[in-house]
Amino acid sequence: MNVNLIMKKEDIDSSKITDQQIVVVLDVLLATSTIVTCLFYGAKEIFPVKDKREALLLEKSLINLKPLLVGEVDGKTIQGFLDPTPLSLSKIVKDKSIILATTNGTIAIRKVTSAKHVLIASLLNGGAVAEYIHKYFENDYRIIVVCSGSGNRFCMEDFYGAGYFIHRLVNECNKNEIELTDSAINAKLFYEKYENESKQILSATRVGKMLVDYGLANEISYVSQQDEIPIVPQLIGDRIIV
Repeated sequence: MNVNLIMKKEDIDSSKITDQQIVVVLDVLLATSTIVTCLFYGAKEIFPVKDKREALLLEKSLINLKPLLVGEVDGKTIQGFLDPTPLSLSKIVKDKSIILATTNGTIAIRKVTSAKHVLIASLLNGGAVAEYIHKYFENDYRIIVVCSGSGNRFCMEDFYGAGYFIHRLVNECNKNEIELTDSAINAKLFYEKYENESKQILSATRVGKMLVDYGLANEISYVSQQDEIPIVPQLIGDRIIV
């Protein structure tokens, strides 16, 4: 099993994503943490879309489902949409379908749809995703870990989350089962150096500071928890389900 790390969504070459690959997507602040939380708290499905326009078109086609519109652009909630923050949504998503539009995470997910499997990870559920891959997939698959980044920039929180997932995957596997690229090794080492400092790491990032300025420090505290949610969201067709 080979594990490679992509540092930001702009580095994804969709033409090289194949059905011999398992892609694990992370946007720790906040898209994939939000997806994991919503599904854990009973959402039926989540439709990841690229932008507001696509969300509104999809809403019309799903009118019988009465989906919740959730989304942001550059960290600001889209007018008429719900805030894409996990704690606020956890109270209202049970049995709901969700259309989710974000600046980075949902776009990253849409860019890797040709993979054999697309799994959604965060600090909240990275251990569950690692266990799932080791248990259900053969060693000849290539694992691509995607950090969504932000506006074509590297994000430390995604790198940290990727390192956490890779650390857990390595611990699940025998040494002769897994090979890490240099980028994957770097993420793993970074996580292992600061594994007990999740909240401090996330709060120190550019996006983390922005969330604090928006009064969302509690959301950072929540998503910085490791192994709190034992589910593995997966993209099936055009929707993410458990």
